[in-house]
Amino acid sequence: MNWHEIKTQADIDYLQKVYHDFEDSVLVSYTFESGNYVDDDEVSWEYNSNKLSLLFQRMDHDPFSIEIVFDYTKRLNFFAPVGALDKWGSGIDFAKIAKNDEWFYWTKWSDFDPCNEEHLNYNDFILIEARYVKWRVIK
Repeated sequence: MNWHEIKTQADIDYLQKVYHDFEDSVLVSYTFESGNYVDDDEVSWEYNSNKLSLLFQRMDHDPFSIEIVFDYTKRLNFFAPVGALDKWGSGIDFAKIAKNDEWFYWTKWSDFDPCNEEHLNYNDFILIEARYVKWRVIK
């Protein structure tokens, strides 16, 4: 399927509508690539593109599965207190992508405000922060 790059609030609203605000979805898998490597001459190359890919599935086929890619990921906070399985394990009731002037955010916190400095300093909730975001439906 085609990739949809997120640049504007309208792009975010479209994803939220297509994937029903992530209602009744689960995170199936995620992969991370730093973009760094050591070549055959044992020279380290550091690009720090920090590409994070997440695969979600919903208990619905409209659409069933999407992949979201976060490029130049700055923060990956998968906070889940011991015993609180509902943080990831039992599914997602709601999640959103939000943005400020510089960064995009993915979170399950409905009241998260990316322009509120206090919210950006909390560390007890799920949050991904990245420079670029794109997504696609997986068939």
